[in-house]
Amino acid sequence: MNGFFSELKRRKVLQACGLYLVGAWLVLQVASIVLPALFYPDWSLTLVLYLLIIGFPLFIIFAWFFDLSMDGLKQDVEDRKRGLRGIKPGAALLLALLVMIGSGTFFYQKLARDANVPLVDDAIDEPSVAVLPFANLSGNPDQQYLAEGIADELINTLARIQNLKVAARSSSFLVDYPDEGDIPHIAQRLGVSHVLEGSVQRTEDFISISVNLIDARDGFIRWSDNFERQIADVYTIQDEIIAIITSSLELELTGNSGSPKVSRASSIDAYNLYLQGRYFFEKRTVRDLEQAQRYFENAIARDPGFAPAYSGLVDTLLFLSDGAYGAMPLSGQLSAAVPLINRALELDPQLAEVHASLGFLRMFETDYLASEAALKRAIELSPNLSRALVWLYITYERMLRPRDAFDTLYRAYSLDPLAEVINANMAAELWIRGRNEEALQAAGRIIQANPESPLGYRRSGRLTWTSGNLGEAVTWYRQSMELAPDDRNSHIELGSLYLDLQLPEEAEPLLQGLAHLVHLASGMPDEAVAAAERQYRNNPSLISAVALAKTEARAGNYERSLALLEPFADGADQGEGMLFQRSGIYFWDPQIAALELSLARLRTGDAAGGNRLLDEVREHYAFLESEGFDHPLIDYQKARLMALRGEADQALLLLRRAVDNGWRSWKTRDEPAFAMIRSLPAFDQLLDDMDTEVTRQRDLLGL
Repeated sequence: MNGFFSELKRRKVLQACGLYLVGAWLVLQVASIVLPALFYPDWSLTLVLYLLIIGFPLFIIFAWFFDLSMDGLKQDVEDRKRGLRGIKPGAALLLALLVMIGSGTFFYQKLARDANVPLVDDAIDEPSVAVLPFANLSGNPDQQYLAEGIADELINTLARIQNLKVAARSSSFLVDYPDEGDIPHIAQRLGVSHVLEGSVQRTEDFISISVNLIDARDGFIRWSDNFERQIADVYTIQDEIIAIITSSLELELTGNSGSPKVSRASSIDAYNLYLQGRYFFEKRTVRDLEQAQRYFENAIARDPGFAPAYSGLVDTLLFLSDGAYGAMPLSGQLSAAVPLINRALELDPQLAEVHASLGFLRMFETDYLASEAALKRAIELSPNLSRALVWLYITYERMLRPRDAFDTLYRAYSLDPLAEVINANMAAELWIRGRNEEALQAAGRIIQANPESPLGYRRSGRLTWTSGNLGEAVTWYRQSMELAPDDRNSHIELGSLYLDLQLPEEAEPLLQGLAHLVHLASGMPDEAVAAAERQYRNNPSLISAVALAKTEARAGNYERSLALLEPFADGADQGEGMLFQRSGIYFWDPQIAALELSLARLRTGDAAGGNRLLDEVREHYAFLESEGFDHPLIDYQKARLMALRGEADQALLLLRRAVDNGWRSWKTRDEPAFAMIRSLPAFDQLLDDMDTEVTRQRDLLGL
């Protein structure tokens, strides 16, 4: 052993180890300061530590064979004497670098993966089941509500079982009534191991329900039965089906799982009306919601003690408000809904749907803590209640808790993988986290589930546009507009895309009401100011005020920009005022408006006030980074921030990152915040690179 340590000392390995440890400590100190300043994600520092740990044994091996002298790397004297000449310094160094690069890549992928929620879980939860829409064999289309309603009620009852995963209605009802061979494919799409299919036939006062429970892993029917009873016995039939399913899946309805709580109407007529209300409610159009409202009201009139009807009516009233799908004033709808939800709670305080409706109502009242509590209670009572998860996601968004929001949305997605609203939100959430491929998959699921809806095409257009594929994005938007020619969102987004393609003449007819953007992109600031002023006079809101202020700034009118924004910044230096009422819309959060106010203050001589706001804005982007947001638009806004702070190198670095990741906006060229870097060659190169790519994209379109 003494000989070994003597050899370590002779070869100067211990000395080299000391130098390595000192150097590693210095690297970590510098990295802990520089990486946050460059807006790198939190796990970057962990990656540096991993690489230093991996490098330590490699460095020891290297130090054993080679000495670092004034004349460079030399093989150890004793090794040369023994003829160990096969080890070359260059080869050894290359091997060490390859090991570090390979290990670094592995840990980079691991850390980056761990920083995000995985979108697709290939493992099918066991036990799990999807209830497909039952076939209506009555020969009367008016009885479709009954077939769907019975299947829906089975879903709701099964959803209350704690240790069972149940696919949500909005996904399981999207699949067509399958042929036998389609079952495994459908089960895979829904992420379940079992599928329940069935049919309903009603003749006067009798009902016949046939059901098959299929094991999707082998395609065999695990259980099949037919129930023929009087219509009044429908509850008994449902109970028997639930009992057989749980037995077949080897579930115990005792202990931790608990027996599913079911609230039932005392009148079959009330139940029938309730099922019709649910049927029309799920269609979500204003006309169908108005139908649903009438059915729920009639169900309550027939049975004033039936809590689910109150819950359905509350949801319908809120959906018909001008805060959702309808045009009814929200205040009036809330006034009507509050006594209804209170009555439902009195009737059945253990019903999950009632607590979900309460949480939905509290969300509209902007009492987000109460909304969170009610929705979490609903999920506790019914873990598979996907709409409660969606509403909790929205609540977390409005509470500025993006990570909790995304985790909750993912839980909803696992239960409802084909739902349009869930995939639309999933696409947006993945988009702002720089996970474009997964976001495109989510948009693709919208198209697959509902090819007649413009939403999936519009989402795909935005994703390809912001990743730099402008030509492909135009194609997506054109498809969206073919399906919905009057969809204003598609018009605005395609018009803005044409501006990035430097085609203002194509954009103009699409950007009605936003003519100031066309004028700015065409290099006509005075005309742009006049157009923005008209828009502001017609609608003097914060959004139109910020639009006018930005337009005035681009025209060099900073005093006017300041006058427009200061009224919204009352108490801004203390983090108050409308500019600091974050909305959860992270790409047009008021902090971007605060950045406009910072620019106006700085350009009008208020350096202290401008810099205080810049500090607030910097904190906002640090918050977004901590939540895993990563997008070219964020890099662009951070570049504006760094330029206004006088940090030209950082501004150019962030701009280069944005351009490399797809940023092509026409706004870059004349951005007032970039005054200090506009004359730098690196900035000109950025503009040239964008112009080259835009020209290539126009050529792809043949324009």
